[in-house]
Amino acid sequence: MDKASGFLLGFMPSFNSDLLEQIEFAKRHFDFLELTLPYNLRPWSPEYIESVRKSLGKFSLVGHLHWDIDLTALDGEKNAKEGLQLFRKLGTSKVIIHPSFPENVGIDEALRKNMEALKALTDFCDPLNIDLLAENGDPTIPDIVEKLRYLTDQIPNLNIALDIGHAVNNWRKFAEVLQDKTKHLHLHYSDGVDDHLPFPDNIILKEIVDFWGNKNMTATLEIFRKKHGGTLEEIEGSKREKILLKQIEMARKRRFDVLILNKHF
Repeated sequence: MDKASGFLLGFMPSFNSDLLEQIEFAKRHFDFLELTLPYNLRPWSPEYIESVRKSLGKFSLVGHLHWDIDLTALDGEKNAKEGLQLFRKLGTSKVIIHPSFPENVGIDEALRKNMEALKALTDFCDPLNIDLLAENGDPTIPDIVEKLRYLTDQIPNLNIALDIGHAVNNWRKFAEVLQDKTKHLHLHYSDGVDDHLPFPDNIILKEIVDFWGNKNMTATLEIFRKKHGGTLEEIEGSKREKILLKQIEMARKRRFDVLILNKHF
């Protein structure tokens, strides 16, 4: 993806959708597409990769490696490199990765292994012209903000993708510590129990855009579920598209207001 110009808003397809159709939807309504690769890349034949590349054309792409890639495991770095090479073929220059803190590995040992793997992967990304971003994931990881700060201090060319929902809407704490390294946002609501929900009103979304909206960065609406009568439901197809279009309309309106207020036009 080319260097962001302004606060750009993106779309993430679900695994259950037709990717080529979703690319066309993104082109009509969003500034870029964020693509999450499956953990198993075997179905991605050279022919299929070429069809995705042609469908994207010059449309901007952000890459997202699957969260099951375990950077503390022996094959973690190898699996990540395979995904990075695939994304390079698709023309992206920004890829998100999840640091790994599995329960069967001590926190200090996991942090050390993450640092070694991420250092190797950022070195691998340099000749590919890919900017690697570490995402805050599981909110139950102790002191995750400080761990991400440590990783970016030790690896200067590692940046941050801040997931608002995984921060359990306490994103300001993350921003205080990581603002200088944050290049991308995942936008979704968490009620403290479930995440990847639509924002219930424009108040929270307005606060987020007010803070970040005058910066050169990307932000993806990562909404896949909703609650109906207390029951959590997956949303797909036209229902999801309608919700996303309503959310992006709110975000774009506030983005325009922020740019006018800051005279960035």
